[in-house]
Amino acid sequence: MLGGAATAGLRDFATESDAIQALQSGQIDLAWLPTPVALAAMAKGAPLVAVEGISSADWELDSTDPAIIDCAALKGRMIGVDSVGGARYDALVVMLSSCNFTINDVKTVDLPASTGTGALVAGQLMLNVDHLDEARQVQALTAKPLTVVLKLRDFDPYQHFELLATTRDKLAADRALFVKVLEGDIAAASWLEDPKNLGTGAAIAEITGDSPSVARDALASYARAR
Repeated sequence: MLGGAATAGLRDFATESDAIQALQSGQIDLAWLPTPVALAAMAKGAPLVAVEGISSADWELDSTDPAIIDCAALKGRMIGVDSVGGARYDALVVMLSSCNFTINDVKTVDLPASTGTGALVAGQLMLNVDHLDEARQVQALTAKPLTVVLKLRDFDPYQHFELLATTRDKLAADRALFVKVLEGDIAAASWLEDPKNLGTGAAIAEITGDSPSVARDALASYARAR
C-alpha cells in the first residue's frame, strides 16, 4: 500500500482477475497486469488507468522432453498455462499461431503463477509457458535438458507485456505519491541495468526464490533484452 513516503508493500494474487478485484475494492493501490487483460477490463468499464508499462514480453514455451523440440511435436500435447485468458495462455495462443496451430490443437492445464515451473522440475509436466528467469530456474534444478520450443518475441516482438495500473479515483487523490513511486521504480530499473550492480541486484532478487546464479543470469539477460 502507498504510505506517506510512498513505501511499497507486495502482495501475490493467484490470477489477474483477483488482482483487479483487489484494486477496485481498495485492498491494493497498484497492480501489475498483463496488457491484454488490463485493456479488456477497461473495455468492460473497469475504472483503471495505466501509469507505467513494460514493453518487452519474455514468454517462452519450454520443454523438458527431448522428443518435443519443435512445432511438429506439439500437436495434442499438454501445456501448462495460468488460466484461460491469462497472460501465459494468451502468449501460447500467439506462439502456436506461428506453427499454424490454434489453442484447440493442444491441451492446456491451468497452473496459477509459477506452479507450472515447479511441475516441470518435478517431472509432472513436460511443457510450460515460462518467463526467462523461470526457465533458468528449471535448468538449475533438474538434470533434464530444457529446450525453448518457441519464444513470443520471435513472432510478435511488439506485443506489449504489462501495465502498472491503478484506479482513476486513487490517482486523482494521491497523484504526488504515485509520482514518487514511479520515480523510485525508474531509479531502481536504472540501477539494476548498471553492470557493477549485477551481483548486489541478484542477491536482492533471491527473495523471489531464485538461486544467486539464476538471479544473476536472469537479470543480465533482462538487461540485454531491454
